[in-house]
Amino acid sequence: MNDPAGLAVEAGIRRWVQAFNAADLEALLALYSGQAVLVPTTVPQPLSGAAAVRAYFERVMARRPRLLARLHEPLVVRAHHDWALCSGRYDFCEGDSAAAVWMPARFSFCWRQEDAVWRIADHHSSFAPS
Repeated sequence: MNDPAGLAVEAGIRRWVQAFNAADLEALLALYSGQAVLVPTTVPQPLSGAAAVRAYFERVMARRPRLLARLHEPLVVRAHHDWALCSGRYDFCEGDSAAAVWMPARFSFCWRQEDAVWRIADHHSSFAPS
């Protein structure tokens, strides 16, 4: 992808995985809009707004063993002016031992450019059928 918006969104997804794996809550939350909607993998209802997104990721990052994510290529990005959609697959596992079992999941992120910064406006994640 040569489109600057698409490249920015692809980089944003990689930063999301990096922050998630480092349990860097502030770096992860900085990627989300203050009005973001999150439809998480493990919660039945959508979460809306910064406080709800923070509370969810605080719980996720407090888990032991910690969850880790692994991104799959290619990413499908469709960019249009000040918003972009990015869909793809990632896996999650608990802990980093050799015996860890990776659970396949899929995602859709809607990114919106806010004051020249690309932020997540909507994030849907669900386990992939096996």
